[in-house]
Amino acid sequence: MATQKVSPIPDEPDGRTRGASRRRWLHVIAWAAASMALILLAVSIAMISVVNSDWGHSYARGLAEKKASEALGVPVQLQNFAVHLPTMSLDLYGIRVSGATPYPNPPLLQADHLGLGIRIVSVFGRKWYLD
Repeated sequence: MATQKVSPIPDEPDGRTRGASRRRWLHVIAWAAASMALILLAVSIAMISVVNSDWGHSYARGLAEKKASEALGVPVQLQNFAVHLPTMSLDLYGIRVSGATPYPNPPLLQADHLGLGIRIVSVFGRKWYLD
């Protein structure tokens, strides 16, 4: 007797079976996730490179001074800063916040060094502490 080859009954309009369609979607989702992770990694490396360059460092310092001055309504000066990604901390050096307009001197805040750290307690619970 001759054996007949039985093909699976197509479940989809284009002739594919439901399992093949599901595998295709998983393949697409895996490629999308890998692409997003690669893009995130590339952007992170680019940002770290820019901030560690002299031009990027001075641009970030100037931008921070400008934004802080606009938010507080008084001149803010910053000599330097250092970002420490492994410990998630920020060091500010030579910071000076002037007083309001009739009395700009003495400054409201003047410090040689300020340290700022973030400690994440729970990512899913969105709990973190500022040190």
